[in-house]
Amino acid sequence: MKPLERMLRREDAEELLSRCVQCGFCNATCPTYLATGHELEGPRGRIGLIKSMVEGHEVSAKTQLHLDQCLTCLNCESSCPSGVEYRRIIDIGRAWMKDRIPRGIAALLPRIILSKMMAHPRVLGLGFRVGRWFKYLLPSAFRPYLQLPRRLSLDPSPATETLRTVLLLKGCVQRHLAPAINQALRDLLRKLGYRVIEIGPADCCGAVGHHLGESETAKAQARKTVKALSPYLLEASLKGDQAPIIMMTSSACGLMLQDFEALYQNDPEMAEAVRQIHQWTLDPVELIERHAPEISDRIDHERVKGLNLKIHEPCTFQHGMKLKGRLTGLFSSLGFKVSQGKASHLCCGAGGVYSLMNPLMAQSLREEKRRDLGLEGEANTIALTSNIGCMLHLDSKGDVVHWIEFLQGVFKEGRG
Repeated sequence: MKPLERMLRREDAEELLSRCVQCGFCNATCPTYLATGHELEGPRGRIGLIKSMVEGHEVSAKTQLHLDQCLTCLNCESSCPSGVEYRRIIDIGRAWMKDRIPRGIAALLPRIILSKMMAHPRVLGLGFRVGRWFKYLLPSAFRPYLQLPRRLSLDPSPATETLRTVLLLKGCVQRHLAPAINQALRDLLRKLGYRVIEIGPADCCGAVGHHLGESETAKAQARKTVKALSPYLLEASLKGDQAPIIMMTSSACGLMLQDFEALYQNDPEMAEAVRQIHQWTLDPVELIERHAPEISDRIDHERVKGLNLKIHEPCTFQHGMKLKGRLTGLFSSLGFKVSQGKASHLCCGAGGVYSLMNPLMAQSLREEKRRDLGLEGEANTIALTSNIGCMLHLDSKGDVVHWIEFLQGVFKEGRG
């Protein structure tokens, strides 16, 4: 980290840390604290470790361990009465830690490989293909990410009036493992009268590198995404229904797009572009729910008769994008009988690449979440989610699917 960046981050960290009153409400909703009962495995403890590091005190591998084991689920932000921005504190802490505590080659190499591969879709695709050949020689945590890609066979949707333009980013992992999700969204939006433009040059949005503490890699990837969107951001006068909608079908990536402002807060050259991206980015549920009244009669409920539908709202959706309850509300408004688990606010353990780096904790949280959703023991149960990472992590026998793909599959042709 450059000296100027370190100084700016220190000022940011001191201001952010000052908001925490150490009340401990956050611990009551933190998955790793609830699993271990260890103070340093909760947000309050981690904030204390970061504060000590920023103040210049000695740090050890213990600090690194406890920051690494944070899922960044942001449940603590939702439960904090003081409005502490934990996501920014943990990001700063991880960036500082990278400079203070060098990792051994065995720990460093997987992190570098993961963050770098995300930046190169062809290399990532090759990695998935090679991984499938050696699937049973790899740790079990990698196997959900080695499934064969799912694609839909669709007839082009008939041209209709254009309500607005949607700029759809392909993403990195999803384009290789589940391109059917973006296919389904394109089909749905076109049937609703939207013009959909897929943004090809943008690869990883930077979320993986960002959460691994590889801030420079994340910024380079985010900059590439901004550059790919730039031709559509030049018309600063576009407002309201004239402005395009920027969309990703993974809630984790959608949150990253909205967080570009924080990533580039000290970069005046990027300020206007990232402000527009934040302003124009929507999760698909925010757009589809606007059309609920007109499409409710276009749902073929007979196709899913007898299914027990559960809604899984990922942490990035609930606590990051602040959309808690919206997916459940959408499906209820469309005439589906749906429910959530009793502990719907708790993380499933996916956490981006967390399940690869911390497989024991991730697996424990996965089994807990599957039980809470009724996927273990309840017949004909399917869970609908909005994030591919959670989908791959939780899925066992085709019982966890993306809600967009599900909705497209029961959507009737023609007008209601």
